[in-house]
Amino acid sequence: MSWSHYHAEMTSGATVRLSSIPWLAVAGEFISAASFGLVTLFFPWESWVAFPDLLVNVHFAVAPILCLAIAVALIRRRRFALHMGIAGAAYIGLPNLISGSQSLGLLFSNPGSNALAFWLLAYLMGGLGQLVVLLACLHRLRPMET
Repeated sequence: MSWSHYHAEMTSGATVRLSSIPWLAVAGEFISAASFGLVTLFFPWESWVAFPDLLVNVHFAVAPILCLAIAVALIRRRRFALHMGIAGAAYIGLPNLISGSQSLGLLFSNPGSNALAFWLLAYLMGGLGQLVVLLACLHRLRPMET
């Protein structure tokens, strides 16, 4: 597809929408937004002003906003909402799911820490929510017709 054909299709006023709302992906996005919002609340104030820790905190502050934006796009059945869900899961969910599963050793080595267990549960729930989004969006994704 040439650029002029693509531009004409996008500006013609014809709205191409998803056939139905992928509710499983929407639920995964809401679970991820709530989970990563909770994870953000657990960061101490000092980590929001020091440079190396600030990057991690900004990542977790942007994650709920991105999850909610993708959920709204999926509910409104936007054309590229599935692509946004896949890209969001690749940016947010899968790296957090991998590092969260690796940090289970912290929980087993420190069994009396309820705050750590709650933080890790929220962290893993966000990653699992994004895994659900990734699988639901990949399942619904179809090749473009030319």
